[in-house]
Amino acid sequence: MKQDSEPKQWKGTTVMDIIRTIRSMKDRPWEQHLSEEAKQLVSQQILPSQWYPFEPVLSCILAVYNLVAGGRPELVKEWGKINSKRLIETIYRTTVKDPGAALKRLEIIANRNLIKGLTMEYVEVSPKHSRVKFADADPKTEVIYYFIQGWIEAIIELTGGKNGRATITDKHWEGSKDTVIDVVWE
Repeated sequence: MKQDSEPKQWKGTTVMDIIRTIRSMKDRPWEQHLSEEAKQLVSQQILPSQWYPFEPVLSCILAVYNLVAGGRPELVKEWGKINSKRLIETIYRTTVKDPGAALKRLEIIANRNLIKGLTMEYVEVSPKHSRVKFADADPKTEVIYYFIQGWIEAIIELTGGKNGRATITDKHWEGSKDTVIDVVWE
């Protein structure tokens, strides 16, 4: 799988939650954890339909991961679930009521609503089991995949699936060529 040459960008709907979190927790040492570009981003008005540069938003996400989630992947995964449910139930209502069909559209959903330029490949293993492979070589993006896990599990739940589990089996930040998320549901 070849990585896209399109630069990655974040959708404002995702950025809003991150910036809102930073602004609401004034007692945290954000200055020590944010890049200069990220500090500028935090001071801006964030528009839901706007696209924002990847690196400053990633700096904000890493700061939240470390200062709010304490570096715990399971908290970021839950944050992804909450974010996905809120967006899908309010802004991006879908008519798809089947987890498999929704997961086949995951790249379109993610590139329209989360990160533009994210390169992935969907493989259906069986009717209720699939794998999603992501082309990524940046070790700083590890936290994004915990967020995506939550997104996937929420999509399964919102489209009628039960007991959905998204498990990261291959991790580019640990030396794998790609990151792979194995997805099963009932």
